[in-house]
Amino acid sequence: MAIKYPQPFNLASGFELAPLQQRPDITVNSPATDILLDFRIHPALTIPSKTQPQEAQDLLANSRSSLLLVVDHSGHFCGVVTEHSLSEQAIMQQASLGRRRTDLQVKDLMVPRNLILAVDYSEFCRSTAGKLVAMLKNEGVPYMVVVNSGSQEIIGVIAAAALAKLFNMDLTIAHQPSFIDIFDAVMH
Repeated sequence: MAIKYPQPFNLASGFELAPLQQRPDITVNSPATDILLDFRIHPALTIPSKTQPQEAQDLLANSRSSLLLVVDHSGHFCGVVTEHSLSEQAIMQQASLGRRRTDLQVKDLMVPRNLILAVDYSEFCRSTAGKLVAMLKNEGVPYMVVVNSGSQEIIGVIAAAALAKLFNMDLTIAHQPSFIDIFDAVMH
């Protein structure tokens, strides 16, 4: 008996990428796990720490992500970069410290891991999507990582930008300070 399978065809012009669809089943009362970008299911979008800022900007622009996880040469997590931390203003701040633009790397512009807020997965699971929106607003951070404290693993991230799109709401949160922001504040 012959195995019947779907009939493939050549892709003609006219086909376009489907737009991201709203999930009407997710509300502010939905479990927090419904809005987690879980790295155990969806691979984390990472970038090497020695990458040039322009390459990171291009990667962000061509992805649906609002942040990139920065990893060192061994693949260990060391920080996060966003559009804000890769902005022309951030690059000019580095230049004002005597750094040549051509020498800058993502590690010079990232928010280092010790400044990133996290929430344990066990607490996260007891929350709702709405409470997480409130938490991000209250903490004044555009994203937060979700960790398993027992296994010492970063298992996901929630981002205000993604939640704003999901709930079709304005969720503008001031950027998390980068190393250069903290350095400027301390030195002035």
